[in-house]
Amino acid sequence: MDIIPFRHYDESRLASNVLEMYMDNNFLVTHYNGEPEMWNTKPPLLIWIQVFFVHAIGFNELAMRIPVALFAFASLLLIFFYFRNYHKNYLLGLFAALILLSSIGYVSIHGVRTGDYDVPLSFFMLCYVIALDAFIHTSKVKFLYIFFAAITLGVFTKSVAALLFIPGIVIYLIISKRLFELIRNKNFWLGILISFICIISYYLLREMKNPGYLSAVMNNELGGRFLDALEGHKEPFNYYWKNLINSRYSYLIFLAIIGIPLGCWNENKRIRASSRLVTITACTFLLIISTAQTKLEWYDIPLYPLMSILVSISIYEIYLLISKRMYVFKEYTSKILSFLFIVLSIYPAYSHVFEFTYKPKHSEGDKIYYVASYFLKDALRGKHDLSGMSYIESGYHPHTSLYIKMLQIKGVDIGEKQIHDVIPSDTVIIHQFETEYQLLDCYNCKLLNTFEGVSIYQVISLKP
Repeated sequence: MDIIPFRHYDESRLASNVLEMYMDNNFLVTHYNGEPEMWNTKPPLLIWIQVFFVHAIGFNELAMRIPVALFAFASLLLIFFYFRNYHKNYLLGLFAALILLSSIGYVSIHGVRTGDYDVPLSFFMLCYVIALDAFIHTSKVKFLYIFFAAITLGVFTKSVAALLFIPGIVIYLIISKRLFELIRNKNFWLGILISFICIISYYLLREMKNPGYLSAVMNNELGGRFLDALEGHKEPFNYYWKNLINSRYSYLIFLAIIGIPLGCWNENKRIRASSRLVTITACTFLLIISTAQTKLEWYDIPLYPLMSILVSISIYEIYLLISKRMYVFKEYTSKILSFLFIVLSIYPAYSHVFEFTYKPKHSEGDKIYYVASYFLKDALRGKHDLSGMSYIESGYHPHTSLYIKMLQIKGVDIGEKQIHDVIPSDTVIIHQFETEYQLLDCYNCKLLNTFEGVSIYQVISLKP
């Protein structure tokens, strides 16, 4: 889990927020480089959890990533026990959990493997879909309050993104003719009120302590990402669909499609209703994120728990066909064939996930991009002595800046500089080709050492 270094952009930015909260004990306003955070404007639930793990095991990649892995594990348990306890069918829950665990897009960078928002977000979104389903068919008020609690915690995880299942749920309630029944329930309005008070209280308190925060939220989250392609992340409408087919869900997407009619017209009334809720919610969510102007690969992560349910229905129905309905086979033969079918259904995905997780391979571009991170990560382990040196990198680089901070906390006398700040007698660490060219073009330097793309120079004098 800690083999790969902190990733550029989101994970390293989030880790910087965690480190600064750990050091300044300001649990309301997150900070970056000593200033209130106005780029990552999401509420700090995940950051609070990660700070707890920093207190427990120290600041490192594991402290950032263990909470995300625990949320993924909680998602597996939630799906399994939902089917076992509510549908009285542990096999459906087992299949769904196994499929989710084999979903390439879910068990990936920016998914289960890194300390990012999307897996915790997907847990809370799955939780409120399941809670609503349970409430509709049992009328137990506790499930309605779990529904609103999960929405609230989802918003505290990744802001308005947590609400993107709601349009699909509303459509389902209208089609199933349960909407008016729900809104006539006084507990529904009480749940909305409690949820609203909790959410708005945080935002108002944050604005009081951090003036301009609400404006930043409006620009970055409430409309900004949907209406405009922020930071150049503009992709075609079918971007997520192509990703699901080509790499992130592969052949499982076709089993999910098969699971739609098998579930939505199932002879079991409860499975039929649950499948319709899951299908409408998933399709509406996919339509919403496809319509949004800002598209990023990992925005589809909340889909995977829902799709795992549809895939499990496909596998389960074929399992029944083989084990129970093919009377020409003896009982033990049909069970063997059923088991082989299940193994063949999930083996390709599991083998890919295993290779990706336990034997991570990086593209040449990725290796070059993260070479400095690996170098600085090794320095933290005592493999390089960087005392008295300065690290130079142009552009936005929160991942390497984070390792510099970690080295400084450890007591290593290392700093960061830009090319124009370099003076003779400096010892500099550099890895970007263009930045290295600028350095050698402006200064007489002596190469002291190289480490797989990272160079250490002694600056001798300014060139005439």
